[in-house]
Amino acid sequence: MPLNEAHSFHRSNLTKEQQRAAEAAVYGQSVPTMTHNQLTPEEIERMRTLVAQHDSQGAVKEFDLNNPVTPPYVYQPFPTTVYHHATGRNKVVPDQEALDKALAEGWKHTPTAASDPPPEIELDDATKEEAAAVDKEAKKPKK
Repeated sequence: MPLNEAHSFHRSNLTKEQQRAAEAAVYGQSVPTMTHNQLTPEEIERMRTLVAQHDSQGAVKEFDLNNPVTPPYVYQPFPTTVYHHATGRNKVVPDQEALDKALAEGWKHTPTAASDPPPEIELDDATKEEAAAVDKEAKKPKK
């Protein structure tokens, strides 16, 4: 029999209230001694007004972790990207002065349009035979 199993289960002879008090003592918690019957209606009303004041101050703000509040989008003109059509490069300009300078140097606001792929290069007969041999060798099954 494992060490952590008892031979038999013994029912407690404590009442539910005594069990609750014993568990609270084990965990270091105090047992509440005040009930709503011990408060006067004036005290209850005063507590309600305190809670209402606390809630109206907005001290507790609920939010959804799965859907956090996102700030609304605000358009910002800078930094922006400019494109050089001759070289195919792009760069980011931080302000209007840098944008004016880049536009004067030949940069554009719009990206380079997608172009057709370069045409096939014509190969001579010797190069075609060499390419066919390499393809044949590449397609052989591995040992």
